[in-house]
Amino acid sequence: MKYLILVLIGVLSFTAVAQREEEEEEGRSFFFGLNIGAFKANKKAALVYNGNYYYHPDGDKNEGYYGVAYYFNNYNTKIALDNYFKYSYKIVGFPTPETVSYQTAFDVGGHAGVKLGEYMTVYGDLNLSKINIKNVFTVEIGNPNDPTLIGEGELEQIAIFGEEKRTNLNIGIQAYTYKEGKTIVYVNGFVNLNNTKLEKNYFRVGEVNYQILHNNYINGQNGTVDLFEARQTPGGVGFGVGIGSGVKYEFNDQFTFDLNYNALYIRTNLYKEFKPFGLNHALTFRIIWG
Repeated sequence: MKYLILVLIGVLSFTAVAQREEEEEEGRSFFFGLNIGAFKANKKAALVYNGNYYYHPDGDKNEGYYGVAYYFNNYNTKIALDNYFKYSYKIVGFPTPETVSYQTAFDVGGHAGVKLGEYMTVYGDLNLSKINIKNVFTVEIGNPNDPTLIGEGELEQIAIFGEEKRTNLNIGIQAYTYKEGKTIVYVNGFVNLNNTKLEKNYFRVGEVNYQILHNNYINGQNGTVDLFEARQTPGGVGFGVGIGSGVKYEFNDQFTFDLNYNALYIRTNLYKEFKPFGLNHALTFRIIWG
């Protein structure tokens, strides 16, 4: 996707130089810019990184063979966990939808459009974000003096990490609500297409990282359920809408500075059975040419 953005920037830059004079004569003006900002993703989609979330058509019968629990029940990895915890241990809690969340991400991309008269523009944004996630699940370690005691062991929180790539394409309209001298205030509305890709999801015990599996189950023959694939990088295309507002300052005839806030209500598509809608936020600073 990053190569697509570079190609798009090159094509739009060439087009801007070639068409600028012609468009100004027709009462229109093409512009192009660079976006730099922050993106805060809705935490609903972050649930898939909690170490315990999964989808299975037959319910919970495969619990213990997915995510964090897989390693706590696997003979080979359990040896290393036994050596780390030393005493009896068990998982007693995972992040919930209320506690799991994304970290605010750095957002970068391109901006282009056409001015339709003095008070309106049609524009497009293409932005890339790399989002990090950090959560914890809780393990209870047995009492060393009496391992049979329940609920009296030491609690230890184990870190879960995630990395996600998110691409947002917004196409919309800006309408100026105030213009005085070099200062412009505007509102905007747009439609959104987005692409999400889970890059990494793992937990760390001591110095060892354990990759969390994200299995995709399908219905097999005669109503049975078969494991189709274990996808380490699930993701897909989603959509939505958004509104925003901003302030522009026309620095000179060539360059304009733009500070913009957008609220995006979009569906995030991580895999077929998990496509939550949610409200996302973006704060962007633009340098616009044209």
